[in-house]
Amino acid sequence: MRSTRGAGSAFDAMPPQPSVPGQYAGMSSASHDARSRALAAMGGTLPHEQHGREDDDEDGRGFVNPRAPPSDFPTIARHLSLPRTGSGAPPAPQPHQQHQAPQPPQMSPEDARAAQADAHIQNGIKLHERLELTASTAEFERAASLGNPTGMYLFGMALRSGWGVERDEARSFVYLSRAADLAMRQAQQTNGGGVSRADAAARELTLAIYELGQSFRNGWGVKRDRRTGAFYLQIAANLGDPDAQVDVATCYLNGDGVKRDKHLAAKYFRLAYNAGIDFPGNSWIWKAKYDGTGVAKKHRGP
Repeated sequence: MRSTRGAGSAFDAMPPQPSVPGQYAGMSSASHDARSRALAAMGGTLPHEQHGREDDDEDGRGFVNPRAPPSDFPTIARHLSLPRTGSGAPPAPQPHQQHQAPQPPQMSPEDARAAQADAHIQNGIKLHERLELTASTAEFERAASLGNPTGMYLFGMALRSGWGVERDEARSFVYLSRAADLAMRQAQQTNGGGVSRADAAARELTLAIYELGQSFRNGWGVKRDRRTGAFYLQIAANLGDPDAQVDVATCYLNGDGVKRDKHLAAKYFRLAYNAGIDFPGNSWIWKAKYDGTGVAKKHRGP
C-alpha cells in the first residue's frame, strides 16, 4: 500500500542490492532489477524516477511523524485476509438440492496446501491472543514451511519481535523477503484464483514490502539504508497502505532517503487522509498549488 514522473530523479540509480542471505542469495543483478521493476509496476512508477522539487515556503516545516510503525500483533492480525481458500463453511443448499446427498468439496493439491497453512495461521493467531507465544510462533513457522506468504510474513515478524522465540533480525529479514517475493508471484498469477485470492496476495505483498522498508530504514537484520527503505515504503504506499503513505510523505517532506519534494509529500499525505489518517497542522497539503498531485479531498461522513 497514490505524481508527476520524469527524468531527473530523487534516486539516481536503483537502490543498492543488499548482500544478505535469503531473498537475494543467488539472485543476479539483472533478476534483482527485474523483480524491483515488477514490484514497482504493481504500485506505480519506480520511486527513483520522480522529480525532486523543493520550495522555500514554510509548508510542513518541522513536521515529525508521531506514528510508530504499526508492527504490533493486533494491527497485523486485523490486516490479514483469512481465510482465502474454500475451507470455510459450505454454502447453504438450494431448494432443488435439499434431497441430494452432500458432496465433499473438491480441492486441488494447491488449495489443500493453502487451507492447511491457513489453519496453522488461524490457530497461531488464537494462541498469540492467549499469550501462548511459543506455540503461536511454531504454528506460523509450519505455515511458512508450506510456502504460504502470510505464514512467512508472520514468522518473520515473530523472529524480529521475539514472540516466544529468541529475536533473530537476520532470519526475520530473510522470511520477510521470501514473503514479499512469493506474494508478488501469487499476485501476478491470480487470473484463475478469483478476486479474494488476488486481494489476499496483494495485501500480503503490501504488508511484507512495508516491513522490508522498515527493516532497511532501521537496520533490522540488514545494513541500515534509508534510501532503499524509502524505495520499499513508496512501493507499499503505491499499493494502498496508508501507514506507508504517511511514512513516505514524511520522507519527501524531510528529504529522508529521497530528495525533498513537498508536492509528493502533499500527495501522499492526501492519500493517507483519504484513508482515514490525519495530523493537526497538516492543512497546508490542501493548498491549491498542490492540486497537481491528482489527489482530491474525500468528504468524510458526519
